[in-house]
Amino acid sequence: RPRGSPRPELLLPHLVWQDDSLLVLGWGTSVKIASIRTNQNKGANGTYRHIPMSSMNQVDIVASFQTSYFIKGIAPFGDSLVVLAYIPGEEDGEKEFSSTIPSRQGNAQRPEIRVVSWNNDELATD
Repeated sequence: RPRGSPRPELLLPHLVWQDDSLLVLGWGTSVKIASIRTNQNKGANGTYRHIPMSSMNQVDIVASFQTSYFIKGIAPFGDSLVVLAYIPGEEDGEKEFSSTIPSRQGNAQRPEIRVVSWNNDELATD
């Protein structure tokens, strides 16, 4: 969980595979893209050596950025990412998700769809 992000019961993390080795994570205002590699430790004659379970996979963060909005959904979109963004309204002020679950009553701001690069360069918005 990124530092300062709300607990998962307040604002759900979003995880989606871009392909067999890239995992996209969006939580709070943080986006991370992780590359997951399986160590192929072959011994003689193509047989596998016994290795501890903890060393079978390696995870590298290949991209990471912060947004100015809360991430309510995220998905790969070609070489970019499409993000469902929640931007608190002015009446919400700088109120963050605190210790209570946000109320389902009242007027919510309309979400925004943003297409961004892995560096958070905004390519399109609606």
